[in-house]
Amino acid sequence: MYSTIKNKYRLLKYKAGLAARLKYFYCSPFKSDYQKFRDYIKLNIRKLKLGYKLFDKVTKGKKTKLNSYNDLKKLEFEFSKELVKNDLFLYPSYIFYANYATVILTYACNYRCDHCYQTNFDHKLLELDRIELFIDKLKEVNIRQISFFGGEVFLYMDHLCKAIKLAQKKGMRVFGMTTNGFWCNDPKKAWEYMQRLKDAGYNGFITISIGIGHRKYGINEESFLKLKDISKDVFGWNVFDFQIEEVSRCDYEKSRKKFSKLMEHHQSRWRQIIPIGAGKKYKDEIIRENKGKFEYPDNLYCTMLKLLPDERISFCAGPAVMKEEYTIAKLSENLSLEEVFMKEHRHLMLLKRFKGKELYDFLIKEKKIEKEDYPFICHLCVHLSKNPELVDFMYEKMIKNRAM
Repeated sequence: MYSTIKNKYRLLKYKAGLAARLKYFYCSPFKSDYQKFRDYIKLNIRKLKLGYKLFDKVTKGKKTKLNSYNDLKKLEFEFSKELVKNDLFLYPSYIFYANYATVILTYACNYRCDHCYQTNFDHKLLELDRIELFIDKLKEVNIRQISFFGGEVFLYMDHLCKAIKLAQKKGMRVFGMTTNGFWCNDPKKAWEYMQRLKDAGYNGFITISIGIGHRKYGINEESFLKLKDISKDVFGWNVFDFQIEEVSRCDYEKSRKKFSKLMEHHQSRWRQIIPIGAGKKYKDEIIRENKGKFEYPDNLYCTMLKLLPDERISFCAGPAVMKEEYTIAKLSENLSLEEVFMKEHRHLMLLKRFKGKELYDFLIKEKKIEKEDYPFICHLCVHLSKNPELVDFMYEKMIKNRAM
């Protein structure tokens, strides 16, 4: 019963967001595109209103049963297709609007995993006053959810707890953080860390990265199994889930079987190895030594803003965020995220609506790129961001053809 109510609430909340993001289509036809863009952004900034009629009109009243995150993604895909059919795709495709943000507290990490995309392990911490400024900028555009990432955030527990308290005090919901779990082998330390997080007001998820690159550090399943009881003792519920980093879905499933006891009590998801940084060398070794199939990531994760320790801001939620060319802004007193959102980011929308391989194959077929020039979605993303004429061409051929 509770699950059904919860799922209905999720669907209503999702409908509210979709309705609000579409409402500006019904603005005056005499407005310029720029004015429509501003109306759209202001609508998101001020508030989200429930609009069942508009949603039902676009989806033709289709009843959708929502039981999981996958159902939500299917709903989003079906809804996107309806947008195209109703000529409602073009305007939002010019705009990127983040719905939450991640703060990378530090690049420092006590692990050196063979597959890691990170190459900078500087111990500099993002100062609290800069985090506060970033939160103020987020609130200006009505982003109220934030998570913390590294590096390894648990190396700086004092700073992490202060950052959590600051964010909560500023009215933000701190919903997640990621760790390599180096502290899990010591139950006393694990309990202490959980208690400190609770005292700081934290009540979100804690994601632990495991998989191929972490095995040499000797964290075992028995250590992880104790976390559930510790979590329930401190928080009253199980806050842990697992991110399994493997080169292919097949290897991910093997890891799930290996950690079978763990998977009985925890959620897990596959995180693909990214061929950037050390990951590129690792990928080459996998292919050269024929150790298994290497699957290129084909999805674009760009629904968040990321603030880095050097105060760069990026839309990229993946490993390429470390690259200078992914920077969209620099944190400052004069920063306006509204203006950032107003810029054209159609290449991001192309990469979100279509798979990277589909776009890559299309460009090869149209003889716009040479084969193997941009085999990885991050490379393709950078290439498209620097070639607006090519993006125009793709919209003309791919979007309009699909809308026919």
